[in-house]
Amino acid sequence: MPAQTAIILQLDDVNAYEELVADAIANDRSVCVKFYATWCRSCKAVAPKYRRIANKWPDVEFYEIGFGRETSAIFKKKGIKALPVMQIIAGSRGAMQPFVCGPSKMARLDSHLGEATATDAVPTDEAVADEERQSATGTASPDDMRLPT
Repeated sequence: MPAQTAIILQLDDVNAYEELVADAIANDRSVCVKFYATWCRSCKAVAPKYRRIANKWPDVEFYEIGFGRETSAIFKKKGIKALPVMQIIAGSRGAMQPFVCGPSKMARLDSHLGEATATDAVPTDEAVADEERQSATGTASPDDMRLPT
């Protein structure tokens, strides 16, 4: 029997995104949102990998929100300056910090999904140290695209 293909839903505006987050927290649902732009090469390269990860995590709901006139406010509010960016809502534990996740960093998304869906997830010292190094240096992968300012 073939594996079921995950459904990735599109969010069209800021209100849809905010309602999704509030509902996921209130109803203890795990959700992953990909922020992208149609002109972003890295976003295009991530698309099939995002779908594979969505297939791997059937208990997580997957969404996308594209950069555009109706959605630019949420990109600005979240401080998104490079794409693609992922954000995970870990059910009643709330939204995790959004993170840049280019094609070479999809294992990072997989790891964060594991943390978000574990009932007693505690990041390892090594994972925390890696996140702190990346935050401190502001390093972005060469495959991450910058948003126009």
